[in-house]
Amino acid sequence: WILFESPFLIIPLLMATEFIASITMVTEMLPLLAARGELEFVQEIHKALHRATENALVAAAQNNHFELVNWLIKDCGLSPNTAFWEGSSALTVAASNGHTDGTGK
Repeated sequence: WILFESPFLIIPLLMATEFIASITMVTEMLPLLAARGELEFVQEIHKALHRATENALVAAAQNNHFELVNWLIKDCGLSPNTAFWEGSSALTVAASNGHTDGTGK
């Protein structure tokens, strides 16, 4: 098996399509839930998706995927200074790997 890893789960690559479809379904439900005034559901889904994206930023920095890091910071608006995963920030993880100029070099 080829594996797709995240900090909290491991998904066989063959299941990645189903995983993405599930995320798509959840994000498509957000407007429907909002239209019904389901505040708690919308908040929980938003928090879960935001946490996953924040953890992806730190994981990308830890594994030297700086094109992804730059995209998450510039296009998604995540802060490299916010502590996300086990108290680490993307900035501290990158610096601990010797990358201080933001280029990955």
